[in-house]
Amino acid sequence: MNMMGAGNASFYHKCGATGTRSFQKDAFCVFLNSTCFTLFRLFWMNIFALEVPMRVPLTALLTYYRNSLADADRMAPDDNLVQSALLAEEADWSEGQLHREHAEQLWAARSPNGKTEIDEWGRKRYWYCPWVGTLKPEHGAQRHGLPLRLVPLWIPVRVTAQGNIDPDPVLLPWIPRNLLDPIYPARLVLGNVNDADTYVAANVWTEPEPLDEETPSEFRRRKMQLWIEYGQKLVEYVTKQSWDTFHLEEYYQEPQGVAIPAGAPSAKISGLLAHYDALIRDKITTPPLQRFIAGDAFPSSDPLASNDDPRALHIAHLPGFPSLSQDQREAMHRACVHHPDVLAVHGPPGTGKTKWIAELALQDYVESALNEEPNPPIQIWIAGTNQAIFSSLGTLRGSIQGLRWAYPKIRGLGIWCAAKSQQKDFIVADHDWLGFKWTDGIPEGSPSQWGNEDSVIEAAANYQDAARLHFGQHMELPDIKQKVWEELHKSVQPLRTTWRLLRRDRERKAKVDALLNDANWTGEFEEYAKNVQTLHAKRKKALERAHYIWKEWRAHVDTTPLWVTLTASLPGAANRFLARNKNFFERFRLKLRGANMADNDSINMALQRLIRDIENLAQQTQATWQGIRRLKMEKDDIATQWINLADQWNETPRWYDDGSIDPQWELMCDTKYRSNATMWALRYWEAVYLQRRMAYYSDARAGRMRSKYDGWRELACLTPMLAMTLHTAPRYFQEGFDDRDIRPMYGIAQRMVVEESSQLSPDIVAGLLSYARTAVFVGDEKQLLPIWSVPEKTDIGNLMAHQLMDHPGQLNQWKESELMASCGSALLRAKKAGLNVFLKEQHRSHPDLVAFANRLCYDNKIVPMRTDYDADWPAFSYGHVLGVIDHQLGSKGNRIEAQAIAQYLLRMSPILKARYGVAKLGDAVAIVTPFVRQVHWLRQECQKRLPPDDVPNIGTVHAYQGSEKPMMIFSAVQSVSGQDIPFFDMDSTMLNVAVSRAKDAFWYVGNMNGLHTRGLRPSSILAQSLVKGKYQRLPQWMLPFDTPHDLRMVNPMSSDPAARLEVLRSFLYEMQAGTLHIASPYFDQNYLDDIDFWTWAHRAVQRGASVVLHANKPVQTYHGDSTASDMVRTASSHGIQWQWHDGLFDSRIWTANRMAESSSPWGAPLEGGSFIVYEGAVQLWCQAQMGSWGNLSKGHTFGQRGDES
Repeated sequence: MNMMGAGNASFYHKCGATGTRSFQKDAFCVFLNSTCFTLFRLFWMNIFALEVPMRVPLTALLTYYRNSLADADRMAPDDNLVQSALLAEEADWSEGQLHREHAEQLWAARSPNGKTEIDEWGRKRYWYCPWVGTLKPEHGAQRHGLPLRLVPLWIPVRVTAQGNIDPDPVLLPWIPRNLLDPIYPARLVLGNVNDADTYVAANVWTEPEPLDEETPSEFRRRKMQLWIEYGQKLVEYVTKQSWDTFHLEEYYQEPQGVAIPAGAPSAKISGLLAHYDALIRDKITTPPLQRFIAGDAFPSSDPLASNDDPRALHIAHLPGFPSLSQDQREAMHRACVHHPDVLAVHGPPGTGKTKWIAELALQDYVESALNEEPNPPIQIWIAGTNQAIFSSLGTLRGSIQGLRWAYPKIRGLGIWCAAKSQQKDFIVADHDWLGFKWTDGIPEGSPSQWGNEDSVIEAAANYQDAARLHFGQHMELPDIKQKVWEELHKSVQPLRTTWRLLRRDRERKAKVDALLNDANWTGEFEEYAKNVQTLHAKRKKALERAHYIWKEWRAHVDTTPLWVTLTASLPGAANRFLARNKNFFERFRLKLRGANMADNDSINMALQRLIRDIENLAQQTQATWQGIRRLKMEKDDIATQWINLADQWNETPRWYDDGSIDPQWELMCDTKYRSNATMWALRYWEAVYLQRRMAYYSDARAGRMRSKYDGWRELACLTPMLAMTLHTAPRYFQEGFDDRDIRPMYGIAQRMVVEESSQLSPDIVAGLLSYARTAVFVGDEKQLLPIWSVPEKTDIGNLMAHQLMDHPGQLNQWKESELMASCGSALLRAKKAGLNVFLKEQHRSHPDLVAFANRLCYDNKIVPMRTDYDADWPAFSYGHVLGVIDHQLGSKGNRIEAQAIAQYLLRMSPILKARYGVAKLGDAVAIVTPFVRQVHWLRQECQKRLPPDDVPNIGTVHAYQGSEKPMMIFSAVQSVSGQDIPFFDMDSTMLNVAVSRAKDAFWYVGNMNGLHTRGLRPSSILAQSLVKGKYQRLPQWMLPFDTPHDLRMVNPMSSDPAARLEVLRSFLYEMQAGTLHIASPYFDQNYLDDIDFWTWAHRAVQRGASVVLHANKPVQTYHGDSTASDMVRTASSHGIQWQWHDGLFDSRIWTANRMAESSSPWGAPLEGGSFIVYEGAVQLWCQAQMGSWGNLSKGHTFGQRGDES
């Protein structure tokens, strides 16, 4: 049913094509389609899919991932982009030249991601479509389930500022993948993706050459006509319709085409696609790839004994890092003992996830040097954004610079892998970097500076000089290397002995406790030992006496006369026999229970039973006493070794009777001893690097070449952590020379670290796991989710086409597996397939910020640990700003919010710099917003008002995940009405990311009318934090003056519109003289008429008062400029004055001794909004501020508030 025919139908529904038919037949078919499809889904999902296990063949899944990535780059743009696209005349585009006005308009449009990409010929990337369809309504109502506007063909082009158009050199024209089979359910299908692939393979595009005597404009025209024709023929081949008569029954064709700025270039995923192709071809799998796809999670309980010390395997520490917390040490222990193929490290921001991973990687680096392995472990760190990479590199830096002997200027353990074109970015960012090009067995960039022959000779000399100063003698490189290894061993061995002794002592104490518990002894161990010793001696003596009695008894029996024995049963003689035996035992003062003294056999049995009982008791006490002696000897041995260890440390380790180490001593182990081990490991691998580089140049002169594998292992001696974005990783780790000869370096790295993996879908990450032998996924599932590029319908179709899903009833199983390209998460998949490490101790943020996150997302699982915060500086503050939303290409902005933030930063810059001790404002403050459009306004306004060095980092919430700043400003982009639902209410992770980036303070800027303190929505939880406790409204920087210190708040915050109106009228009614000021960013003529404002104001003027309206120029209203001019004339006719300003953002009304401030415009018909009324002496203050609008008066201290209670 999904194959296109040659008729007029352009797409098909699941149960048949829609054609010309009667209304009754059409309605019946729609009903039948819906009913049958619902019954079909219920049948499969509830009958067949209950117990069917999900099969995941590796090759099929890799092919599915590969094709999902390819599909993601061929999807239809968002419907909002299409609706806001620029109109395009086909004649202009086919001519290869746009008119000037059209070119300027197109060139000014911003791309959806907010980035401007201009190639080396000064061209921008655009997508053009000559055919656009608009969905027809049915019976006057809009249809549902189909896009409002449909574009069947996108033609990629490059356009210059002058309007010259060229075919895109990277992308070919394409039909959106979500309009092609396989998709499920197939509501809208133009054809099959295989047909599109067949056409492209059979019709290879080759850019034409210019003809003789052909002008550039003529050549461009011919080239564009061929390019557009190529796309049109693609549509004809796939849909089986002629382009000239192409139509879709449910759509009518727009008279003009459209053009939009292009998104990200396809080249970013080409490397991933090539790697998947090689992986499928070579049929290679690695342990992390296999476990990620098909593995089960590790058991949640740790199988190790509880007395295993988590510090026993921890031998290295990055200098400059704080000591690991107990939470992190226990996680380190589990990872070092289990050595999992897949490890998921998750937890809230500020819990030290990246730091913990750096420590884990450092253990391997130091351990390999300690074991004298030939190569250090290579660690690949990948992330989806540059911001996350730079954050990781900062963590990997520590305080390493200066510790090396040969290369003291190397900045850390990590190096940024990037193209040479980005070199300037890394110089500015102060990071070591490398590029794709290799020379002399090393990549370009920093390694080429370290590893050229002259630098190696100089570095070797520096190494020898430093060694001579340290060891006191001149040595050759191999001898220095051996000495350095010995120092490394000296650093690590006492460290391991410390924790081994601690573990022994803990085990000894556990045995003592078990011994006392078994004996039900509540006293001290020494007292118990003395008691057991005494008891053991008594039982030993008793056993000796029992054996002596037995010996004497046997002699007694043997010496008994025969006639006495024979006559013992006769009357009278029996008594003599009984008396003789009793006399024997009375001599030893022994009474045998249960023995017949007249029967020797009975006496024998009783006496042997007594001996056995005494022997058992003696053996028990002997075993107990021997165990006690061993415990005492072990205690003495441990104490002796502690003394010997103190001689090695040159100071005594401090430990307690309960087996714990003094926290200061534990801190010293990290900051001194483990850091020393790291330092000597760095110097050890430096020696290895110098030896290898010298050997390389000797081999090169002899004509012997080395592989790229050797080059990476050599570089890992200096920088074992290679940081890069995931899209560039395939280019670095393959030995092929072109796209047809790709040979990936499978398993080259010991570990791959995937940063911010909660933002990544599994199809992007899975193939890269073949580069490593283990993988670590770092992230927080409560932060931003992946941005999936493949819709679910297309994804289901791909799963079924690759025979990974037998029927739709298995969809829930696939969703739960987190393996789907349309809804899966790499972090959640790693949690299901590997060892889980959850870090919960938050050391970074203000406790109030942690409390907010606990309530919003984490169910009080986070433990706030920070204590060095300023309690007088509120963690949450807000600035109430009104504004008008503007939309562009599916995004929106609020320029007034941007102006308010920029103006505030201008005034607060000296205070914030002094507070945080920074020279640049951007080191203390960052601004985030949900929208790309608002990023544009914020940058524009900040660049206009602030010095270049003070412009802070500005970006979307997605771009800023993984970073942190002392202060975060959140631009909410709320409208003036405040009635629209906040964008972050749709997904709590966005607000969680924005707040968790802040260390000290989070400032919300937007229309507070959009927030309500009731409920459990993200915006409600935020509103409760913003108004909690002390009045946390920011100083009145929205107006260029602040609340004076002597104002007294006479009524609490109110949100009653009637009360707000009454306050406004009371000011006008009570005004007898002086001046009444009314400031508001918006005025509405109709509303002012309705409340009879002009009459009340005119009466106040007649009584001798002056009324001044403060407004922006031009006056901002809801009804356009015409109403604004009418309002100005009306005010003047009533004797009311106007004062004009630029950047008025807040609402106030005040007289000489009274003031009211409102969260809604006084002169606008808005429901809700809150206000506060103050009383006090304000006249001089108002005059001082109004005298120089926009500037602080002399002597005024900004940001201070009086007592408002």
